[in-house]
Amino acid sequence: MPATTDAHLPDERLPSLLDQALADRAAGRTPDLDALCRDRPDLRWPLAEALKAVGKFTVTEQPTQTVPPTVPGFELRGELGRGGMGVVYRARDLALNRDVAVKLLGRQVGPGSGVARRFLAEAAITGQLQHPGIPAVYQMGTAGDGRPFLAMKLIKGDTLADLLAAKPDRGRLVAVFEGVCQAVGYAHAHGVIHRDLKPANVMVGAFGEVQVMDWGLAKVLGEADPPAADPEATTGTEIASGRDDSDHTQDGHALGTPAYMPPEQAVGSVAEMDQRSDVFGLGAVLCALLTGKPPYVGGDAGSTRGLAAQAKLADALARLDGCGAEPDLVALCKRCLTADRAARPADAGEVAEAVAALRAAADERARRAELEAVRVDEGRKRLRLAAVAGGLALAVALAGSLFATVSVYRVAEGQQWVAHSHETSGTVDQVLLALTDAETGVRGFNLSGREDLLVPYTTARPRLEAALRELAALTTDNADQSARVAQLRRMAAERMELLDRGVQAKRINPALTYRPTDYTPSQQMMADVRRTVAEIRVEEHRLLYLRVAEARATQQQVYRSFLLAVVVVLALAAGMLAFARRQ
Repeated sequence: MPATTDAHLPDERLPSLLDQALADRAAGRTPDLDALCRDRPDLRWPLAEALKAVGKFTVTEQPTQTVPPTVPGFELRGELGRGGMGVVYRARDLALNRDVAVKLLGRQVGPGSGVARRFLAEAAITGQLQHPGIPAVYQMGTAGDGRPFLAMKLIKGDTLADLLAAKPDRGRLVAVFEGVCQAVGYAHAHGVIHRDLKPANVMVGAFGEVQVMDWGLAKVLGEADPPAADPEATTGTEIASGRDDSDHTQDGHALGTPAYMPPEQAVGSVAEMDQRSDVFGLGAVLCALLTGKPPYVGGDAGSTRGLAAQAKLADALARLDGCGAEPDLVALCKRCLTADRAARPADAGEVAEAVAALRAAADERARRAELEAVRVDEGRKRLRLAAVAGGLALAVALAGSLFATVSVYRVAEGQQWVAHSHETSGTVDQVLLALTDAETGVRGFNLSGREDLLVPYTTARPRLEAALRELAALTTDNADQSARVAQLRRMAAERMELLDRGVQAKRINPALTYRPTDYTPSQQMMADVRRTVAEIRVEEHRLLYLRVAEARATQQQVYRSFLLAVVVVLALAAGMLAFARRQ
């Protein structure tokens, strides 16, 4: 990863501000850094670091700023949370008009400290991991008070720890876990390990999207850690948030959250930490999802770290055996949690593949179980239907003939309606097609004067006359439809007459020319014809639907009568059976 540089250079005003702060301290007053740096807020952070360096100022004595600092290009809109490194705000990206998360380094952290370098290293690492399950870093810069900040994707949702507390369906938790494995597997494929995997560092969105958060302890494999350069880089690293204030990872110094640590991480054995260390962390997360607790549960941080260093997993394995999860999933969790690094899956990608296979097998078993349940239910239904059919046999024999007769009549009537509807629609289509062909032929003749172009016109005339005769022969009991048919016949005849006149005029005067606007009236007439044809077709479909609905209603009435007859027959049969038993 690229080395980070200190962007805060000495300022000529810093010595005078330091003198004023020391004078306040000597007088028994707590230095007000906000007041001292009112004109130069960017010097507040270096001034606090300088006071710490001379041993005259402590973190607890720094006044708390109630107003968020200014961040160039962003409008801070409220604090989302704070941890060992700094504070996270909800913000608005003023350039792109979007909501983002802005992470600011804490005021108590010096600009040259290990924590500050680790803060910037987090941005350098996550900025290169382009995966949907890893929050994107949009920008890195310096706030108005001199502190570095990161602008990141705003994740809206709950942590996996919160989700686990709500006790959701186990299948949903396993799906989230698969997403975590895929994101970490992507990082492993690029030579990066997370080193602090736990439910609190996983966000689950409202639509199921999974984000692996908090890459401040991430490490690029193959890059040697530099020696410790400041006291902060080698002091105790475990805090309640699970974060570390150390920049340089040394043997004998543990990083991360003890309850989820592999043994090699708990003892600070940096040389042994690789992708399989994160695999143990994934197993620890899965253990929490299946049993409700992490692998190690101690009275305090020190005792928990001791359990992790000695790989005391007996309690976790017992809880896994009694959790009731699928045996294959429990076996995968145990394999990830083994103290022997060589026995663990090679990386998170292998774990993701195993989880995907387990989920697919579970889905297949659920599908087969559902199909079997359906088959059993269908068998029961068939038995019930057979029993009912036996009881209704006599009723069917008595009333079936009536129902069949009515049905046959209605089917024949329906076929006649369908044929009439198709005939009407086909006839009006023939009228429209003949007029269109005639129109084409006459227009070509009028524009060129060539008689051979009148062929569509001459062939269309007899077709139109035949179609109009068929249209006149059609009858309907709907007055509106009859009016539309009559209107179409009249419009078609008028249009054909106008076409005939146009042809005669051109033949009498071959020099007669036509402008495009001369065809506007004819185009309007054809548009009216098409509209009328469409209305006739729509009305035919509507009438057919109404007639079919009426036929169905009649059939239903007959069917109800048939059922009533069946009930009467069954009642008589039951009475006769009861009478026979009494005999």
